[in-house]
Amino acid sequence: MDIKDLLKHELVVAAHVGDMDACGAMVSFRELARKLAEKLKIQPKRLEFTFSGALNKEGEKILKMFDLKTKLMDDVPLEDFEYILLLDTQTNVIPDFLSKKKIFVIDHHVKIDHKNVAGELIDEKAASTTEIIYSLFKENKIKPTTNAAKAIIYGIISDTAGMRFSKTKTFGIMHELLSEGKLEYQSLLAEIYEEKDISERIAWLKAARRAEVKQINNRLVVISEIGAFESSSATKLLALGADVVLVFSGKPNEDRIIGRAKPGINLAEIFTHVAAELKGSGGGHMAACAMNVPNEKGRTAISMVLSNLKNVL
Repeated sequence: MDIKDLLKHELVVAAHVGDMDACGAMVSFRELARKLAEKLKIQPKRLEFTFSGALNKEGEKILKMFDLKTKLMDDVPLEDFEYILLLDTQTNVIPDFLSKKKIFVIDHHVKIDHKNVAGELIDEKAASTTEIIYSLFKENKIKPTTNAAKAIIYGIISDTAGMRFSKTKTFGIMHELLSEGKLEYQSLLAEIYEEKDISERIAWLKAARRAEVKQINNRLVVISEIGAFESSSATKLLALGADVVLVFSGKPNEDRIIGRAKPGINLAEIFTHVAAELKGSGGGHMAACAMNVPNEKGRTAISMVLSNLKNVL
């Protein structure tokens, strides 16, 4: 099954975590679906947008900016839908009841073995899932509107840390989108980025104060614990000089570990393996990933990650 066949069905579009890339992918996919259905001369089918996990502040801003309405997972009549499209998400992190549906995956994270997948478009070399959506626009000779172009750009900006981790191909894509849409990069940055609030900045400082440093074969691994803002705290600790950062957070129903690493270290492979061993879920990018494991298993997970790092560092 390809994307054209998928659009012949009513569809639930879901992501696990509603970050800027996932939300930008939803916005741009909504336009792609409408225009592609028109081009194929098929009746546009019902699309419902939802998240199986959390919607973060940046993602929420994207949805409001482009007026994309989402529903809580519990409010989506899943019995009416045969297909689920996962954006920026793979099957190892979705609820069991979703995995029983026919699934199509569009994602750029490190690929895992999928079950019950009707189709997939996974490109680990893509900077973001919105970049893959853009490739579908080009493949089908559809020009994105200014709004869709902006949503694609925001996803790229988010997942490349403002283009700092971009490869040459992504710079070319960004140039195309900015030039064709007559958009200014600095103006787009001003639209989406705001000064972080004081609670997040306090979290960064607490994470730094609690940091435990381990040296593995001349590499520095930093471990810390924080109650919120784990992802941005991990990024800040990496910027302080760590080669690998593991940030632990105990949640009401699970333990969560965020990982960050310098280029060349494949943390996602380790996280996926360790999470599976502990009957949790995990994965992501080589240098930016996450793991959710049952309560009281977080410390064990960190120890297992450290053991694996000794073999690769």
